[in-house]
Amino acid sequence: MKRIILGFGTRRFIFVACFIAVFMATTLSGCSSLNSTCNETMKHGSIWKSWDHAYFSYIGYKNPTPEAIKKSIEENWWGCPVEVTK
Repeated sequence: MKRIILGFGTRRFIFVACFIAVFMATTLSGCSSLNSTCNETMKHGSIWKSWDHAYFSYIGYKNPTPEAIKKSIEENWWGCPVEVTK
């Protein structure tokens, strides 16, 4: 049996193709589940309600201001309430 030796470019191509395939599969299956009873992403087409919400999610949560709290209540940033039972 003849042994096949792949060059660096071919190995890199296979690695990149596998990485992209795994990335897309996990993104499409995990980020926006269609079986959720309260799927906020499907309701308004994005993860955040506004750019202020996106800013707060990345940076503003470290030092919340009264304005951010007021805006979060007005825009309903927190989505559906979840009942937790023990």
